[in-house]
Amino acid sequence: VRIVRAMLALAEEALKDGKTTHILFATESCIPIGTLAEVARRVVVDEDSGKLNWDRSFVDAYGRDSSRCTRFDERNCWDVLTRSVPSDAICKALPGWCLLSRRHVEGVLGIPQSLGQDLWPAFEDAWAPEEVYFPTCLSLLGYMTGGNVVKEPLTYAEWNERAKDHRDRAHPLEFDGCFERDEAFLRSIKRDGCMFLRKVKRPIPTRLWEDVVLGRHSSGGGDFGNVNSVAGRKRHRDDTEYQHFQEGSSRYERRRT
Repeated sequence: VRIVRAMLALAEEALKDGKTTHILFATESCIPIGTLAEVARRVVVDEDSGKLNWDRSFVDAYGRDSSRCTRFDERNCWDVLTRSVPSDAICKALPGWCLLSRRHVEGVLGIPQSLGQDLWPAFEDAWAPEEVYFPTCLSLLGYMTGGNVVKEPLTYAEWNERAKDHRDRAHPLEFDGCFERDEAFLRSIKRDGCMFLRKVKRPIPTRLWEDVVLGRHSSGGGDFGNVNSVAGRKRHRDDTEYQHFQEGSSRYERRRT
């Protein structure tokens, strides 16, 4: 539960900056596979309406009635937490490293004031509490059904589902070498909406990372996730869209205040 407390402290500190619109939780082994403009577009632009929505969060969560819920989940998450939290409000996110909007973070941080006590101690005996705490808080606040929580991951990760011991399944697979040898894989997960990759543990040369993310010389002559492969035009487009993102952030700040 120390990770949960650290994430809460990080979120509280981040919100001290009035320009903070979203918080992405990540580890040292997470790496972006999209540009800032592409990430911003994925996060705040509604695919159906094309309108900006600054309140959207991305939490790939599921409940006890989901086919994703295993017996291990039931024993080590739901059975543990039902002593303090209604069973139908408990949710788990995989990966647990999600992205939350300012509005949703403010709601989560306000729970202790509403309850008169901290909620995190109830998660001390839960397995990987950081995967359960935030989606459960969003559920308790009523946000999971409001349409502003996108139940899709922004961070791509895989687990060894064939491991005999469930504890061995808790460690994500490593993708070292994919930037050098498997750009097609990176393009595919990016087309699926993921903008970050976990786990990458070995250092990657900055130039190689830039070339792959910007699609400067993608294998097979194609571009990387429909990114303009002409570097000059790509940088101009990124600068323009980032400016729009900053302007939107300023509008968001004025609206919130």
